[in-house]
Amino acid sequence: MQISMNTAAAAAILLFTSQVSGHAAFTTVIGDADQKIIGNALGYNATLPRDGNNQMPFQDDTTVFNNPIVPATEGSLWHGKPRMWWSSGCGSSIGTLNKFYETDRAYKYSTPKMNADQRNKQYYQYPARALIEWRKLTYEMAKGKRLPKATANGWLRITVHQITPSGAGPYKCRIDSMGSASIWGEWLKIPDENNVPGSVEDKSINPGGILQDFPLTVPIPADLKCTGVYGEARNVCMMRCENFAADGPFGGCVPFILEEGDKAKSEPPAVELNANLGTDSEKATKVKRDEFDDIVKDSMGDFDNLDPQASSIAKAKFQKIPADKLAKIKEKLEKAKQENEKKAGQS
Repeated sequence: MQISMNTAAAAAILLFTSQVSGHAAFTTVIGDADQKIIGNALGYNATLPRDGNNQMPFQDDTTVFNNPIVPATEGSLWHGKPRMWWSSGCGSSIGTLNKFYETDRAYKYSTPKMNADQRNKQYYQYPARALIEWRKLTYEMAKGKRLPKATANGWLRITVHQITPSGAGPYKCRIDSMGSASIWGEWLKIPDENNVPGSVEDKSINPGGILQDFPLTVPIPADLKCTGVYGEARNVCMMRCENFAADGPFGGCVPFILEEGDKAKSEPPAVELNANLGTDSEKATKVKRDEFDDIVKDSMGDFDNLDPQASSIAKAKFQKIPADKLAKIKEKLEKAKQENEKKAGQS
């Protein structure tokens, strides 16, 4: 598929994404029908800082499609029990759960007294009591005329902000033509060059992409018909995208309007990325082996919930990154650590 983006839209996206990071967060969305309209995934929090990687506040609006949203560790009532994938709906997030516990009559008085570990064990590592309110949020976007617009045989471009190693690609997407987030169609075919760097085999782990923004350009089927109605907005569809992370999957739901049109598509704009996936080259970095354990830990922020196998994948990938690029990643992680500490001191 060939895709074009005008300069104004590209500049607008850079304006937003330069300020925008969870394991991954969908921050901006545009469609080929009207590139001046900049939407976002449902549950996106525009007020969040995006220069750190701790769980709070930097992963507050990361959408997760497994329940509980955080894999249960020892001490959690759900430890040893399976997580369940949400096949319908738009998942949940730490921010969604915080809002519930901070306002619900049964929890609002005790919640402010809980520290991060207690919230993890009792709230995030327990079956979610609140889900992203996709219907309400879509109505709000429609009322504000912030629903992206695309055409059949066109595209939606999502900015994916990768926060930790497991927020990488690839992402898979499907559409509910009724806009109801419950009757999903087949998984769409997304060309590799339009996806976020990463692999299914590695469970969407790519250490080289942490704290970076990536374009996810999803083709819209030529025969798509959208029938959802939200206020004055007609022809609304819902798209849901997710990656293959073991501690996720992470992703988001994107409502959009399908416009009539059949214009020619052009090549997508070139995007320079630094998501080094690593190679098996003899020139791999000479950093001491045990130092990589610390690098993996730092890349996960304050709550390392990667399972042992996923941690091994992340460590192996870090070890394959050339020394000069690894040095830049470590510098970025050091800055993130400073921001993490700064925010922790303000809480």
